[in-house]
Amino acid sequence: MTSRSTRPTGLGPGLPDDPARATVDRLLAAPEQHGLASRELRGSGVAVVRGFDRDSREFRTMIATAVREHGWWVTDLAAAPSFGAIPDSGDIRLVVAARASVLPLARRCAAHWQATLLDPSGDGGDGGGHEPALVVDVAYAASDTEPEQPAGYRTTARDAVATRLAISGPVSYRIGAATAGTADTLAVEPVANGSLVETGTDGLGTNLRIATGEVTVELDTATEATLDGHPQLLPDGQYTVSLHAHAYRRLEPEVPVIPAR
Repeated sequence: MTSRSTRPTGLGPGLPDDPARATVDRLLAAPEQHGLASRELRGSGVAVVRGFDRDSREFRTMIATAVREHGWWVTDLAAAPSFGAIPDSGDIRLVVAARASVLPLARRCAAHWQATLLDPSGDGGDGGGHEPALVVDVAYAASDTEPEQPAGYRTTARDAVATRLAISGPVSYRIGAATAGTADTLAVEPVANGSLVETGTDGLGTNLRIATGEVTVELDTATEATLDGHPQLLPDGQYTVSLHAHAYRRLEPEVPVIPAR
């Protein structure tokens, strides 16, 4: 949902010296210098990831006001989308997390949009590097609600995993060109040199390995999973997981210097 309010928030979180607003002002004032440039800067956007409480709504309004002052547009997310349902909102160059508790979703969105993340957790770094993430593509059969589609028609979707995708299973999988295996549970995490794959089989424990190529997962039925900590119900289909080593960049909000009075 796109935020349309432009009223200033006044005191408290709406003050111009708020760290998040001050950093957004600095970044959008010279986007080329901060790696936010795109072909059409004035067509670029900022996403605010927030909660439902009053403080989150005021934070959204504060950031929206600053963003529009620079001629950019703003959208916001207040709940984790289901797999493949992160909105295709156009050219989003910056994701702003309202608080540390929404960082899992903010990281997933930043990875999906390949954007810069303004991270309030205090460990976002100086922006000199990028964070890895997993790209997950799925192809699955059209549902009974799409009877107009021909037999064998496959629907596709894409999502990102910033920290961990854990599937409750059972699953069939293939790592690179290796022979396919089966497991009761499977989890994948992005690491610097590939994907960390954890498979579990009842009575036999777990197995860890690093996949430097694609990981393919087959689900024969809708299966429970968690995606960056959020519960999901993955539809049956074929999932292809690959590493994006430089998916998104993290920055910390800067505490502005307030002139002495």
